[in-house]
Amino acid sequence: FINQQNALTSEVFISQLESLIIEIKLNIKIQMPPFRATLSVYNMQERLFSLHDVPPTKSPEGDSTSVYEIPSHLLRPGYYRISLGGLLGDEQSDWYWNGDVCGFNIMDIWDNSIESINHGAINLQTHTFRLNQ
Repeated sequence: FINQQNALTSEVFISQLESLIIEIKLNIKIQMPPFRATLSVYNMQERLFSLHDVPPTKSPEGDSTSVYEIPSHLLRPGYYRISLGGLLGDEQSDWYWNGDVCGFNIMDIWDNSIESINHGAINLQTHTFRLNQ
């Protein structure tokens, strides 16, 4: 789910002005060794970032949900894809990966906290100034 919308069954549109909350629903059939759920966000060219949930922990059988919250104003307008997976143990262990699981759209809506004239894949909220000598 992305902001409480099922991204597997419908096209998701989100404003830049709201936080992006991604929920991965897990149904674990057998107790697993220490596991860490991972998601990556891509634009049309490249991976922008990856996020991991809790440090590797044993996962009991049953349902659980991993939640990732991305602050508002970070992603610029456009289409983004999500890939999901995870790893057993540490970074040297086996990875399980599913590319292009779903996608979402960031709408072209602006407020005073970001400048639409800036370029790039993400918005940075910075403080800039000029010193006169």
